Amino acid sequence: MALIRVNAFAAKHAETGIKPGGLRWQIFNEQHNGLADFDVIVRNGRAVYIDEDRYFEWLRSGGKRGAA
Repeated sequence: MALIRVNAFAAKHAETGIKPGGLRWQIFNEQHNGLADFDVIVRNGRAVYIDEDRYFEWLRSGGKRGAA
């Protein structure tokens, strides 16, 4: 499990077209888009981290809820 902050995640995967604003939108809507079902987002106070492996698992699933 690799936890990474939003801006660092976007910078690391910039070649895939992932942008910080898009990630923040996905995080804001995590209850509706399935990210919460995959436990992709980890919060520590105000800090928000993305579990890289689970994010791409969610993405491969087509971003579907309850697919985990």
